[in-house]
Amino acid sequence: MRHLLKDVFSIIDARRVNSVNYSAHRKSIVAVMDVFKNSQTPLNAAEARVFILKGVRALNVNNFVRTLYLFGDPTYVVDEYGAIFDSKPWYIKIRIDDDSDLEIISFHPPEKVLKTASGLLIPKGE
Repeated sequence: MRHLLKDVFSIIDARRVNSVNYSAHRKSIVAVMDVFKNSQTPLNAAEARVFILKGVRALNVNNFVRTLYLFGDPTYVVDEYGAIFDSKPWYIKIRIDDDSDLEIISFHPPEKVLKTASGLLIPKGE
């Protein structure tokens, strides 16, 4: 795990909203809105952002899947997680960038079953 969860949480807990970047809207904000669009409580973009932050804040070390270099770039290190949040499975990819801002790259239903480093199985999303 490259980015300590305590550092991720401190960004969220400090309410540094401007320090959270959703770099792939389709794989985070729009994906969450899509999951809830046919529910009794559909989410707008602002509500999806709040949901995502709560989901990231609920992570623990048992949710960690792996660390990898995105785009093969050794300076672009991301951590992947799998979690059940709000009774739904989620694939989460995050990093803290060089400016100490939180980048949420992915927060969407998993495309396949995920196995965390602790052995926890996160089912494929719908």
